[in-house]
Amino acid sequence: MMATRKAKEKDSQIKFSQTENSGVLLMPQFNRAIYYVNGITIDTFSTADKTVKEVETWINAKRKHFENL
Repeated sequence: MMATRKAKEKDSQIKFSQTENSGVLLMPQFNRAIYYVNGITIDTFSTADKTVKEVETWINAKRKHFENL
């Protein structure tokens, strides 16, 4: 039943910059989040057994990393 619900969820992006192609792509169908800078994948994160708080913490860490580049 959970797989059916996830199959209907769409990918979403959290952009870190309006001018650069940088941010996080959340892919609920594949239980994955991808951090990318200038269109290049820097890090991936498995969200399969993570809580929302753990995912948000990972996203915030990637935002700080991007700001320090």
